[in-house]
Amino acid sequence: MMGTLVQWELQYLAVVVTTGITLAVIYDCIRIFRRLIPHGVIWIAVEDIFFWMFASMITFLVCFVENAGNIRGFAIAGEVIGAYMYSRTIGPVFVKYVSLVLYFPVKVIKKALKKLIKSFTIKNNS
Repeated sequence: MMGTLVQWELQYLAVVVTTGITLAVIYDCIRIFRRLIPHGVIWIAVEDIFFWMFASMITFLVCFVENAGNIRGFAIAGEVIGAYMYSRTIGPVFVKYVSLVLYFPVKVIKKALKKLIKSFTIKNNS
């Protein structure tokens, strides 16, 4: 009986650590978006609010599905550990290289959109 409980705890820890890693990857995708398309403080705040609402819903769902809705301190700690491990290992490399790969295509698209918008601009010939 005790072996089953320990096994369940380890599986639960693996799930919450993976959830932390996943949330960190999602936030890094937002960071990449911000690098490629710079925008103001208000939009950054709005993005952060939506991210944290999403992260809390995911955390609650994981606790609900895996632990009958009981939010345990070690579950939150597991998510933090997962996010921390990711941010100290793969995270910086992921952000740097994905940003580099996407920089040129985004630049071309932005340039094309500017030309398109400019072509629809009504000029005053007065």
